[in-house]
Amino acid sequence: MRRYTETVDGPHFSLTCSRAEERKAERDLSRIQRYTETKEFFDCRGELSIKFSKSNLSLTILYDHKGHVETPKFHVTEEVQKYIEANKLVPPRLIYQNLIAMADGSQLKTTDLHTITRQQVYNIWMSLTRREWERDPRDDFRSAQMLVEEQEGYFLIEGLQEPGVSLAFTTPCFSDKVKYNRLKMTEIFIDSTFGTNKHGYELYCVLTELDLVSLPLSYLLLDTRGIREEGKRGSRLTAWLTALRASGLNPTVVHTDKDFAGDSCKHSI
Repeated sequence: MRRYTETVDGPHFSLTCSRAEERKAERDLSRIQRYTETKEFFDCRGELSIKFSKSNLSLTILYDHKGHVETPKFHVTEEVQKYIEANKLVPPRLIYQNLIAMADGSQLKTTDLHTITRQQVYNIWMSLTRREWERDPRDDFRSAQMLVEEQEGYFLIEGLQEPGVSLAFTTPCFSDKVKYNRLKMTEIFIDSTFGTNKHGYELYCVLTELDLVSLPLSYLLLDTRGIREEGKRGSRLTAWLTALRASGLNPTVVHTDKDFAGDSCKHSI
């Protein structure tokens, strides 16, 4: 619904097509975090007006809509599925880019690669690799790494990629220096959760407040139960925070409610 007006004679409703170009502009999609495939928008000039009249005991409906047809979805052919299976150790983003690069060639003769979508490639890749992970649970770590690498703006932190022990990465709120000014990140907050996932990892997060909005900067998954060394948790927390400092995070205040993290914060931040 675009507008609602209450008059003496009755209410007036004005609606528009949810896929109209003007709706795209109104929603400002650049500020919306999407977890599904982006929808198409059209110059359909769709409008529906409903006006009630108490005096005439009438209802007036005005409707105008230029029909639109969505881009047809491509049915993935067998040869594309075989290509993805042969390259299942490659991140799906790169598989998709390779397929598009092959679109004008002759490698896959029966497939119109111009119409294939990234989501389709990802879905097939996930179905193939999931079967592998189920056969060998140790590959869960590598699958998590690949999932992080696949997401735009997320980066793995070197030195904290220990299979079964630690996995650390930064978010777009940290990597996008233009949109998120690190010089304004003068206060950070360190929080953690324990025993909330099936593998028993501790989850740590570094957050900051920027323009009255809380932003997650980095996450660390940590499981030191199988490690026999002194300061096993503190050394990895120190390495994590030190890596963030080396990348330009230099707060003046650090908030944490974890007593054992005190030394790590003091030496790294």
